[in-house]
Amino acid sequence: MRKIVKGILGVVGGLLLVGIGGVVVKFYALSPKVRPAAEMHAPTDPASIEHGKYLARYVMQCTTCHSEIVPNTPGDVPVEASLGKGRFMANIKGMGKICASNITPDKETGVGNMTDGELVRSMREGIGKNGNALNPLMPYASWKETLSDSDALAIVAYLKTIPAIKNEPCKSELDFPLSLIVRILPAPVEKAPPPAPVAGIERGKWLLKVAQCETCHNTFDDHHQPVPGHYLAGAMPFDLENGSKVYAPNLTADPATGIGRHSDDDLMKAFDKGVSKDGRPLYEMPWAQIQKMTDDDKKAIILALRQVPAVNHTVPKNEMK
Repeated sequence: MRKIVKGILGVVGGLLLVGIGGVVVKFYALSPKVRPAAEMHAPTDPASIEHGKYLARYVMQCTTCHSEIVPNTPGDVPVEASLGKGRFMANIKGMGKICASNITPDKETGVGNMTDGELVRSMREGIGKNGNALNPLMPYASWKETLSDSDALAIVAYLKTIPAIKNEPCKSELDFPLSLIVRILPAPVEKAPPPAPVAGIERGKWLLKVAQCETCHNTFDDHHQPVPGHYLAGAMPFDLENGSKVYAPNLTADPATGIGRHSDDDLMKAFDKGVSKDGRPLYEMPWAQIQKMTDDDKKAIILALRQVPAVNHTVPKNEMK
């Protein structure tokens, strides 16, 4: 009997070792998937740099996440003197400690030593200069489907023009199992996305995706996974420095709990002035940057939002102090 038990334990132990070995190979030897960065060169003409600024600052919010924010102020207003230097962002339940890196041209602590191709690879494939997997809160999975070569290189061109700031921000500390999962998420871009639509509802859908409105406005479970059927249905909590807690609103077409009864003017007022339909200031929404988007782009977003399926989902009331 003892020999049988020992034999069984030996088999089980062997299987466990094989399983552990497989996990190590999968998550550490084979992941992340990395290809050499392409030989790419950012333009230097003023129009391209201005286009990159428009995308990085006002549409995609790169400089909102990667800069210090004026505290306890609606609009997520970046501190101009800190533009791109990186910062602590939040402790998010189910994700862990989230920090944004330094994206200024500083050669020691920023991206000054990265090639243009490496920067584009980071944006669209989630791979850092040293082959490390980047935090998926930087929405490379979306940008690999939306950022054309010309748009991505325009952003690179703009980032080269912001002041270099020597600053080593904190490092993200992701919770298990996300700390493992992030290693298998990056994948090489096989074909660059086409140029962005220029107008109308297709432009609006592109803007919703490239701006990653869903990052804040989807409904998430306790593990920070999107709840199925709750695209843009809101309720993600945000803790302000003064102890207040605010929640991302429901942006679906539901007339009772979403924006179904909002006029276009109501939505434009939110974009331009950071004020809700009932006059409340909108915290965490980066309207201070969105207001600088063109009116045509804002109207395109409204067209796209009108097409989002209605989800009856009541968002908790903000808890202000």
